[in-house]
Amino acid sequence: VKRRIKIIPGAEFLDFLEDAGKLLADKDDAAYLAACLATGLPLWSNDAGFKKQRKVAVYTTKELAGCLGRE
Repeated sequence: VKRRIKIIPGAEFLDFLEDAGKLLADKDDAAYLAACLATGLPLWSNDAGFKKQRKVAVYTTKELAGCLGRE
């Protein structure tokens, strides 16, 4: 799994932190959303707070398992 994970340096998404913070009630989660905004990638999280915004696609574990045919 480690070979498939890319660490995104903070410098690559710092410009998106403010916008991400405005989209979330829990400001502690802003860095995760900012990384997705910077890369254009979706987010995998079971935190319902992420689903309340519409800028980034968010998938729960159950949704991903369904995509893989493993519900």
